[in-house]
Amino acid sequence: MSSIRDIAKETGLSIGTISRYINKSGYVSKESASKIKKAIIDLDYVPNEHARAVFTNQSKLIGIVVSSLSNPFFSEMTITAPSLCNYPPLSEIKLNLRFNIYNMINHKIDGEK
Repeated sequence: MSSIRDIAKETGLSIGTISRYINKSGYVSKESASKIKKAIIDLDYVPNEHARAVFTNQSKLIGIVVSSLSNPFFSEMTITAPSLCNYPPLSEIKLNLRFNIYNMINHKIDGEK
């Protein structure tokens, strides 16, 4: 798995420039952008979402705790709830009561802001 450092090495550009391109923040010249795009494809780069969550303090995960998924209400709720959030794209972790809240905290579930 390649990293942002590998892309910087491949393109001869700084990590900051690569980061601005990936995060779509700040200016990146068209020439640099095309170099970065090619390197991302060639190196099969995939952003590390865990690192991004640590940096931004937002995991884009929601946790749903229900007593049982065999109950049709809770089953439907776990399917529908993520699509109702005003914060796409969200991933979801579905836990039942056999797990505990510590697991959600450990996965850095986003809280209400």
